[in-house]
Amino acid sequence: MPTWSRDAAVRARWTEISTRYAGGVSGDVYVVMGRSVRKDAVWHEQFKALKRNVNVTRVIKVDLTTGREVVIHARGPG
Repeated sequence: MPTWSRDAAVRARWTEISTRYAGGVSGDVYVVMGRSVRKDAVWHEQFKALKRNVNVTRVIKVDLTTGREVVIHARGPG
């Protein structure tokens, strides 16, 4: 994993690795997040990949400060 930077090639590599990881997980997925996410954060592409992954049942956001859990995506039946 390359050290994070705003360099386009580094961002592309982080996006590729993150979305590949999201495509390989299953079941309930927990993400620990702060109160805000940058508009250019890799998270947005990773979240799309998690939602496309038919093996993910739910994506649960855990608030970094409070520990509160919120389901931000749930796969419907079938």
